[in-house]
Amino acid sequence: MSARLRNDRAPVPPGGDDLAIHRMPGHLVRRLQQVAVALFARRVAELTPVQYAALAALGARGPCDQATLAALIGYDLATLGGVITRLEGRGYVRRAAGTLDRRTKRVSLTPAGRSALRRATPLVEAVQQDLLAPLAPPQRRLFAALCTRMIAAHEGAPGATGSGAPMPSRRAQRTEAARRAGRVDALG
Repeated sequence: MSARLRNDRAPVPPGGDDLAIHRMPGHLVRRLQQVAVALFARRVAELTPVQYAALAALGARGPCDQATLAALIGYDLATLGGVITRLEGRGYVRRAAGTLDRRTKRVSLTPAGRSALRRATPLVEAVQQDLLAPLAPPQRRLFAALCTRMIAAHEGAPGATGSGAPMPSRRAQRTEAARRAGRVDALG
């Protein structure tokens, strides 16, 4: 997992291959996400990062419908349904039909969910410290501020998770990319 640094401070993978992607911010963000998830999994065996985010949002905001919860944690609604199903299966949340629209599902924490959230929170906070350990305190604040700025700037982009617009499926994304490249007609 450790990488050597070149003079320009861009990471070089342990194998030593210096590819253009190793300097691309999108690739670096994806790699850092892998690191963050691995650190999380080492410390927090009980929950995934998304499950924790859902419990934390419900703990802070109280019961809400699944669409609101998806927007709060920046996750696509279709995938969140499976996350909620798994949390419900463990007894951490309860789903009920909405009062105004029975098609909506309101999600709330159960006592077991509150307990799981209390157990996980200090561990998740430690993960954040682990992740940011290579940075000095001013760099940590700057990193968080820059990440927040980037997310805010791109949040309204079509298909951006949490933007209110549904996240297109991978197949729809591939079809759209192929259409743009002229490989498929507009109807896919």
